[in-house]
Amino acid sequence: MAFKTWQIGLHIQQHEALAIAVIRGASGWSLATLVATAADERLHGRGYDS
Repeated sequence: MAFKTWQIGLHIQQHEALAIAVIRGASGWSLATLVATAADERLHGRGYDS
């Protein structure tokens, strides 16, 4: 296979955002990348918070 396809997921909460990417190989699914970041405090008060 020339190109591998990643499956991605995005989970957004009030205080953080998580992104995960997995790829399916011969032995099953494996983690390709995981990113976690805290919500940016600069957005509060500008109509972006709930």
